[in-house]
Amino acid sequence: MSAPLSLIFHVPVSAQRFAAALDMPLEGCAKYGDWAQLGVDFSDEEIADADAFAEKGLRDYLDDLREGAREELGWYFVADAKTGYVTCFCLLWSELWPEMLAGLNLLRQAFTAASDGRPGYILVHDFAFQSRGTVAAILMREGVSEVSPINATGVQKAVQHAQPIAQHVMDTARSTFDNEATIPDAASVLVDQYTQTAVEG
Repeated sequence: MSAPLSLIFHVPVSAQRFAAALDMPLEGCAKYGDWAQLGVDFSDEEIADADAFAEKGLRDYLDDLREGAREELGWYFVADAKTGYVTCFCLLWSELWPEMLAGLNLLRQAFTAASDGRPGYILVHDFAFQSRGTVAAILMREGVSEVSPINATGVQKAVQHAQPIAQHVMDTARSTFDNEATIPDAASVLVDQYTQTAVEG
């Protein structure tokens, strides 16, 4: 990969479970048996590094993402108490598969534990959702998560839901020259739409 990819997740949480998940101990990649669906042959060393990374925990990882992404005006995070969804967009996430495996393993465990059972997703996509397409997708439903084929119907619905959020972040970034600028909340008007289409599908 020659350019950083974007990360976006939109996950349903129980407020109590989310609070607990922020500091819960996490396991290594062996917790899940479907990483091969990513289509990447990870070395034993890369898997060991990803396992060690899980010790960071969700709270510290989100803090790291925020600090790095805000420097590029590519950060959007909303924990919506009304809808019960956490939505995050990180414009410049990573271009290295071992780093992405580590992040996905951490996010997947924490948000599966925090889930209230409704549909959700974690997507890795081309930079700013422009041209290359979806690189990796994890779909969540009924407290279970799975690495899904990028051409699956559920993934396509997730991408359709995510694109307006990514565009909003990009539009805000283009019109702002202050690295401390905040990005307005636009996700709350989109969450119910995704829930309905995912359930209907």
